[in-house]
Amino acid sequence: MLVEQNLEFIAAVSQRVLVIKRGQLGEEIPREHLGDLAIMSQYTGVHG
Repeated sequence: MLVEQNLEFIAAVSQRVLVIKRGQLGEEIPREHLGDLAIMSQYTGVHG
């Protein structure tokens, strides 16, 4: 397990990406979505 916020790094080294939300493993993020800020904001809650 790797906990990281740098999405470019995560995409380069990971086969699977899962969201941790409130201490629990959440849904899996498709790797092709990591570069799309609009989609990622749905997973992370970060806008902008």
